[in-house]
Amino acid sequence: MKNIITLILCLATLLPLSNAQNDINLSIFHKLANEEFNLNQAANNNLEHDFKITRLEYYISEISLIHDGGTETLIEDLWILVNASSKTEVELGNYDINTVEKIVFHIGVDPAHNHLDPSTYEASHPLAPKAPSMHWGWTAGYRFVALEGHGGPALDQLVQLHGLDDKNYFTTEVVLDKTAENGILNIQLDADYTRALEDIEDRCDRTRRQLRSATMS
Repeated sequence: MKNIITLILCLATLLPLSNAQNDINLSIFHKLANEEFNLNQAANNNLEHDFKITRLEYYISEISLIHDGGTETLIEDLWILVNASSKTEVELGNYDINTVEKIVFHIGVDPAHNHLDPSTYEASHPLAPKAPSMHWGWTAGYRFVALEGHGGPALDQLVQLHGLDDKNYFTTEVVLDKTAENGILNIQLDADYTRALEDIEDRCDRTRRQLRSATMS
């Protein structure tokens, strides 16, 4: 009888560990290469062209966590409007997740919600009308990304990149190795915005190249 009681007590001790509920948090650190991102901060892309960003906002939706040996958990009904000018810290919820191996998410608003009326959401909701606007109209839907700023050697060339339309809704995957501690699992991602302007020339450089080409022809 003593051995049976001991076995029951051992099983009772193990059961909570196999069904541990943990708070899952997501943090995005905004970067310009290895430096912390700030609005109006001069930087270079991979072509060594100068730029500075005055506005950078984008949506994240349809987040999935691959965890505990390949199990996938979808974070339902969550949209994140990221503003690179401020901290991005989001509570994803409380789940039976102990170790995360990968996070999968989409940049933009999922097609099922992209063409709905923004005015139907409460003002605090990420998909509600914003100022400046993150919505392009019923047909096109939301601005998935709104990047604005200046480029060129004197940083006097206007730059505006607004990504929208369902065909530009794309998936991003990041491999992780994160384990919960004391009931909390923190997922921390670095977002390097020099990559957003990768391979993009400034107008002066493009004009010089076109002139050289015309001269040689």
